[in-house]
Amino acid sequence: MDFESQLKEFESHYSNLKDRDQIAEDLGPHTFVLKSKKRAHETKDIDLLFLALIHGNEVGGVAVLNHVLKSMTEGKFKPDIKMAFALGNVEAGFKNSRFVEKDLNRIFGTYETATHEDRRARELETLLKRSRYILDIHQTIEPTASPFFIFGFDKKSFVMAHTIAPSLPIISYSINERKENGLVATSYAIEQGGVAVTAELGQKGFDHTQLDLGYGLCRRAYWYVKNQRLHALKNFFLSIVLRKSKPHADDKILIFSYRHLNEGATNNLMPGFTNFMDIKKGQKLGVSSKGDILSPLDGKILFPKYGQAKQESKELFVILEQLNVQNFLKRFNLTL
Repeated sequence: MDFESQLKEFESHYSNLKDRDQIAEDLGPHTFVLKSKKRAHETKDIDLLFLALIHGNEVGGVAVLNHVLKSMTEGKFKPDIKMAFALGNVEAGFKNSRFVEKDLNRIFGTYETATHEDRRARELETLLKRSRYILDIHQTIEPTASPFFIFGFDKKSFVMAHTIAPSLPIISYSINERKENGLVATSYAIEQGGVAVTAELGQKGFDHTQLDLGYGLCRRAYWYVKNQRLHALKNFFLSIVLRKSKPHADDKILIFSYRHLNEGATNNLMPGFTNFMDIKKGQKLGVSSKGDILSPLDGKILFPKYGQAKQESKELFVILEQLNVQNFLKRFNLTL
């Protein structure tokens, strides 16, 4: 597999669907909405959006969407809800880089139009506003012990993620604490009243295991939206909070507990860190102009940055803290 062949396949599926008169709207390059027999909602008229390639070097998501589209053109998958497909940053994909000028997944909800990514964000924002449910497919830079979900905390989004893949870890954070100069796509969608989750399939590249996982997530997301089982929200939380036995592993939520900013060339991680690696309080993680970088808590490291990836990021790494659902609700002053 390679990016250009996957992109051509995506374009071929689009042409096939268009020839069959199944395209309702063409929203620009590699972005389209399918027709549906069901009446659309007034504002959020798209039931489910599949999004991939927000980062140009996370190419596995293109293969996943191709698998979904192929199953549709072959008649194996016949959705009866209104669905949309979008590739985020094709230009960066050709360069095999995370972005061209700006990280697309950090600038949603702003008003700038100076760069390619600014303009693409403005285009995608219209689509995100119209979508009731969003599955955004990503990949990690470094290896990861497990695929996982990550998104700003939102009850409905949490239930969607847990329902379509209950065995995958869920990482969450406060959207307000992560705004900086803009939002990621799923946070923007959540703030616009949508239900949105990001799935990180594994290390960037083409991988058949990740392809199978991503395709399964898309099919289950379709099933979830079609059936709209949001009434499971209260029962799911109560079953955990009220359980008398020891909580199971999948009753845990991982949260952003510490974020170390990237201070440039004098700020470097020790080699060898990968996603979800356990770290201990006081452990040496790297060096800076101020001395050793020591972990302020026990936890798991996430998104460690080296080389080019470090140069393109505002953060060097994140430390995750694991909470059970009951403590998570208390920490963020949430109620059922």
